[in-house]
Amino acid sequence: MPTEAFNQLKEGKKKKLIDAAVLEFSTTPYEKVSVFKIAQSAGISRSGFYYYFKNKADLYAYIYFVRIQKEFSDYMNSIKEKYDIFKVFDARFEYYLSIKGTENEPLVKQMLQNIKSFDLIKIFNEKTVSLFNGLQINNEMCDSVTKMSAFFDNFNTENLAASSREDMLMLAMLINMLTIKYISAYFDGKITMQQATDEYKKHIN
Repeated sequence: MPTEAFNQLKEGKKKKLIDAAVLEFSTTPYEKVSVFKIAQSAGISRSGFYYYFKNKADLYAYIYFVRIQKEFSDYMNSIKEKYDIFKVFDARFEYYLSIKGTENEPLVKQMLQNIKSFDLIKIFNEKTVSLFNGLQINNEMCDSVTKMSAFFDNFNTENLAASSREDMLMLAMLINMLTIKYISAYFDGKITMQQATDEYKKHIN
């Protein structure tokens, strides 16, 4: 997430930096994204970039949450009672379907490609934290993992055979894989919106 220095920027300067980052992340595989190019487009130096963000992964996470996930984060945080994990992911799937044809489509398409091509695995360095079953994540992203892990504590697990935090995270990963598969196919024009929905629900229901 951004530093306090970024939060203190005027809105115009913030927008210029974020717009530059969105353009780069929308058109370039994560591995090849250039911090220098983002900084240059935003009218700041490379060292200036690191005054506002720790690294490329930090900016990538911020772009995702600000441009893609914010609506759902707000929705999830507003719910006090237990809620159904499948309904939440169904709603998110429908949200991704609705992105096609909007300004966020190029960004989402490239983010999905990053995951499909395993480019993001190269974010991981030797200092990793094991979560479960071999899943590892960079230390820089531990705060996000903690929040994501705690989030699953609010799900209703009465009808699930496995309900530990680790099992819920694994379930979420499997649903994410289905989401990536069918949303990507829809964005690429290989299947219709209805076909994407039917195939996704066939596996979930």
